[in-house]
Amino acid sequence: MSDELLAGLPVLAISGAALLEPSGWGALEQVLPGYMQPRRWFSGKARGLASARVQAAIPLLYAGQLSHLVLVRVLYADDGGETYLLPLAFAGAARAAELAATVPHALVAHAGEAVLFDPIYDAAFCAALLDLVAAGARVPAGDAELAADTTRAFAQLRGPIADALAPKVSTAEQSNSSIIFGDRLILKLFRRIEPGLNPELEIGRFLTERGQFAHIPPLAGAIEYRQGGTSMSVALLQGFVPNRGDSWYYTLDTIATAFGRLLANPALLANPAALDAPGPA
Repeated sequence: MSDELLAGLPVLAISGAALLEPSGWGALEQVLPGYMQPRRWFSGKARGLASARVQAAIPLLYAGQLSHLVLVRVLYADDGGETYLLPLAFAGAARAAELAATVPHALVAHAGEAVLFDPIYDAAFCAALLDLVAAGARVPAGDAELAADTTRAFAQLRGPIADALAPKVSTAEQSNSSIIFGDRLILKLFRRIEPGLNPELEIGRFLTERGQFAHIPPLAGAIEYRQGGTSMSVALLQGFVPNRGDSWYYTLDTIATAFGRLLANPALLANPAALDAPGPA
């Protein structure tokens, strides 16, 4: 099955690092709509997609490999548009086969002897994002930069630097990609990004650093894309709050339980309030 999936990927005319240079963006743009539209984080599924244009490709090294955080401007047939963040890297044949068997939706296209893929499923890439925040790093990208910083709460939330925090990509249905680091931190990588101050960043920073409000996930840091006087939030790093799920799955479970009880006892239709009673009907 994985061989068939790999064989079915589109083939790019340009390969290697040149693909993510401005001269190679045109080739990449040919395959982006087909890759992005089925992704669960892509919000424009019901709209007619007219084009996808690369606006920037910010280099980021991880484990000796080169990846890029690519900003893609999507234009729709109704003249609207959105900007998406897409991490991209290259995998050799062996790694591509592993990805095809485990996370086939990460594969984008063939690029020469390599396969272009979304590296959030590489632990080393996730670790590089965390290191970027921890270092408060600045990554230049032409007339723009990728800028990371931390809050005063970072050191306590991170814990001892010697402690390895194994990353795990969350499987929850959401419009962003979340990476959990051990039982301490969670990085929310925004997929659809917008110019301006992100309310979650602004409020989280205030409540963490000034309000000391204990009833929200504390903000540990953030990554922004800055160009001129404009900034766009790329990622938020927060303290991880153990939980038993989210409201979406709670709602689905509640509905499933109610329908299960109705199927087992159709008489409940005459008294719907009985569905609120605990235990079997």
